[in-house]
Amino acid sequence: EELKLRGTAEKPQVGFLSLFEAFGSLEVGCRLKTPAWPVWISHAESHYSILFCDSVEAVAENPEKPVESDVWYYDPLGRQDEEKRITVKPGGLQDLPDEDDLETNGMIAKVIRTR
Repeated sequence: EELKLRGTAEKPQVGFLSLFEAFGSLEVGCRLKTPAWPVWISHAESHYSILFCDSVEAVAENPEKPVESDVWYYDPLGRQDEEKRITVKPGGLQDLPDEDDLETNGMIAKVIRTR
């Protein structure tokens, strides 16, 4: 049995990304991946965290040329002592990572790649 949910009718202010999409359990719609502002709630494993970027080009739906962006990650349960910044380079991977690359790249990198 399958449950089909519909996405948002308009572009939301804040987006959503999920680790479960990386595993093929669900699909996040394109509007939630390209919100009005470069801020995403991310769902990974058992809780939510936040990703944000200082570049509005990062949320362009069909950019002429995707731009490299720094994305900051905050996990309220992660006991972070320092800033977590990830540089995203669209099209920068020569080969797709292994499906189970969580030890090497971490779950948040896998979540970001769903975008």
